[in-house]
Amino acid sequence: MELIIRADATNELGIGHVMRSLAIAEEWLEYQIGPVYLFGNIESNQLKRFLYNKGIKVFSLINGYRDSDKIISLFYKKEVWVVIDGYGFDNEYIRSLKEAGLNVLFIDDLALPHISAHIFLNYNFYSQELVYDTEAYCLIGPSYSLIRKEFILKRSRKDYFKNRKCYNLMITVGGGDSAGLIPKIVQALAQITEYKFHVKIIIGPVASLDVDNLIKFSGQPHYFSFERAQFSMASIMAWADFAITAGGSTCFELAYMKVPFLVCSIADNQEPTVEWLIKNKFAYPLTGTSQFDIYEMAHAIKIFMNDNSEKQKNASRLAKLVDGKGKWRVVREMLNFSTKDTHDLIKVKGFYNSR
Repeated sequence: MELIIRADATNELGIGHVMRSLAIAEEWLEYQIGPVYLFGNIESNQLKRFLYNKGIKVFSLINGYRDSDKIISLFYKKEVWVVIDGYGFDNEYIRSLKEAGLNVLFIDDLALPHISAHIFLNYNFYSQELVYDTEAYCLIGPSYSLIRKEFILKRSRKDYFKNRKCYNLMITVGGGDSAGLIPKIVQALAQITEYKFHVKIIIGPVASLDVDNLIKFSGQPHYFSFERAQFSMASIMAWADFAITAGGSTCFELAYMKVPFLVCSIADNQEPTVEWLIKNKFAYPLTGTSQFDIYEMAHAIKIFMNDNSEKQKNASRLAKLVDGKGKWRVVREMLNFSTKDTHDLIKVKGFYNSR
């Protein structure tokens, strides 16, 4: 059985849609269920090479969200699953794939109405509070979080914030930085002198940051290094004492890795996640009443550093919601739509006995 991922990775969108869908692809390939293809607008050549090295063939699409005919022409009435991840796909797009005999899983963040996919996946922390108007079989809640294999192999269990002279800080805002947040975080750190940080700034593969200008701030009392086009983030998260992040899929990876973090929203679709994390005291707000004000961000970081009794406790509480088995649960439900012969084949390969 073949797997198709339909997702884009651009400076405006970031790479989150592609990277979280990759968790399903990893499970598909590990158990030799079948080949995996990705159809999408991928602006980064590094990301294309990364996917190729994972065993995924990439088909470039640049025609927006009206390209289902390309997939249909290649896979009409074949035994195929199509995983759709993005905000521009409407029900007409999904229905066209279903009418061509393809199985469709739709990954959602916003409880979009009237989605007619076979399976509807929303693993956001707040997803169980939403109302769904869909005929699809729903997989709802963080137990279905799509955590890639690299994190499962690197889960950090170290103690944090004990007798440290320098704290390891990871900064990431996704594959791009269209909001221009990273330079402001660097300026905010320049306002903090009572702590010393070793800072690793992750510059995404579709980001267009002026690194030379950022380096000018390296004279402040912190140590900076820059990691460009990092697709394997688990080692950095295992190194980090805490993180500053946007409200995308990185929050689930940090949760799994038990890394405390400050969070902010850089896109409308991230606001529900950020609000839920802050309201339930699982993460700390980076920004105040004035979005991206460097002095408010500096103040927020100081509050975070002073809250030693709570931040690791909150990180451990959040980690209980993300156990790393979500991608297996999702693929299991996808296979439940398959034929009996396929089920028997997968059982022989050990999928159903692997958890």
